[in-house]
Amino acid sequence: MESLSRTTGFVIRSELPRGIKITQIAGVIQWLLFAKLSTLWDVFAGVTAAILFTRPLRAGHGFWFGFLCILTGLAAWFLLGLLGYYSLVKSSRFARLQSGKERFWPLPSPGASLFGLILQCTKSLELEFKPAEEEIIRGLGLRAETGVGELYRRRFANCGFSAEDWPAAWEQIEATGYAGTTYGESIRSNRWDLFSNRVIANNKIVGPLRLCFIGGSLWFLYSVAGGGTPLHLAQFVLVGGFVSALVTFVGFTVSLRSVTIVRELPWTRELAKGVTEMEGLPLQAMGKEVQSRFDQEHPELVAKLNAVEGLTFYPEIALKPGYITGVRRYYARSFAVIGSWNIAVFAAILLLQWLPASGLSAWGSSHVNEWTLRMLLGVCLIEIALTLSFLLAFVVLARLRRAGGIIATAVLVATIPPLFTYVIKGSADTKTVITSAIAALIAAIPEAIAELVKAKPGVANPSPQGAKS
Repeated sequence: MESLSRTTGFVIRSELPRGIKITQIAGVIQWLLFAKLSTLWDVFAGVTAAILFTRPLRAGHGFWFGFLCILTGLAAWFLLGLLGYYSLVKSSRFARLQSGKERFWPLPSPGASLFGLILQCTKSLELEFKPAEEEIIRGLGLRAETGVGELYRRRFANCGFSAEDWPAAWEQIEATGYAGTTYGESIRSNRWDLFSNRVIANNKIVGPLRLCFIGGSLWFLYSVAGGGTPLHLAQFVLVGGFVSALVTFVGFTVSLRSVTIVRELPWTRELAKGVTEMEGLPLQAMGKEVQSRFDQEHPELVAKLNAVEGLTFYPEIALKPGYITGVRRYYARSFAVIGSWNIAVFAAILLLQWLPASGLSAWGSSHVNEWTLRMLLGVCLIEIALTLSFLLAFVVLARLRRAGGIIATAVLVATIPPLFTYVIKGSADTKTVITSAIAALIAAIPEAIAELVKAKPGVANPSPQGAKS
């Protein structure tokens, strides 16, 4: 340990800053609840849809007929929802809807929306490392530039372009700019790799979280379709949108509080898209080839990187204008596209049960028709409302600070659902005040955390350089 400190200038500390510990504990909890248990939330949403959407068809029949209906609805959910979604993910059209058209089309490349987010972060999410740390980070960026350049060179050739045109094309690609910075600078500073990997990790958390709120909303929608008050549905959806937005912001921002140095050449999912099929060379083999060439060309830098492998740096973080807006644009678009797919799947299941329910249900055809139409309208409005509340939360986060943001969040969540209920029903439930206060408190807690992160996104690090992970 002492020899490492003398040769590298980095100090290894066994004690992590308290803020880092809290971040790591919260991250582990979120990862276990949503990323690792994402299948559980898929099953939750599927079972919920199967139970609720087949209610008219099951009315007046015995247990086994109802059980068969639920199994059929669940099978429809997995066939249309999960398998259909994963098939769509591989579709270039769906990818363009979600992340934008490939930025360097016709070359396989990140979508314009993702490209804009990462370059916006490069410019507006300032990571300030110590000088020696920044030198290492830049070294990783130089290594990443070598790998990315080789990847695009192969894609350029596979698209039928002349090898003679490649140097000029690569210069153009690196010079592509957004938000006052360029793609090349983002790669060389290693910010592209840092941010893109955090986007992937954050998506694994906020996606299942949103699905959790969608499944919960369906239970409230079922009550509304049966003639119940829309108050609790409106409250749950509004809180769901706010919590999803704030978890998205906080999770993505604090994930940059620590940066661990790894030896392997990093590859993100976006950069790896189509590599195995198009390049004819497995990604790992290609990475080893690039790694070997880089090691030969930069022996001194490689020695420095090897010496600090496993060290964790804690940069100072500063949020600049445009950062919150950039995060909002990317995730709002992504959620809106996925939400549209959810609407299509829910609508398909409702329509599949409509005709047989009209003939077999004990409800009567008019009751079945009215209930189904309410549910169809409701699933559309739930997705729209979740997206709008998601955007509203980001507006509050971007425009207000500290107590102002917390108060605004509480007031909005406490007042919008009762007003909505009054417009629809002409009156509000007698328990409105209590439920509104509870909803406001639930939404205000993540808003308060987000305000703390916004005010102090980084963690003070008394260590001169870094700490062993």
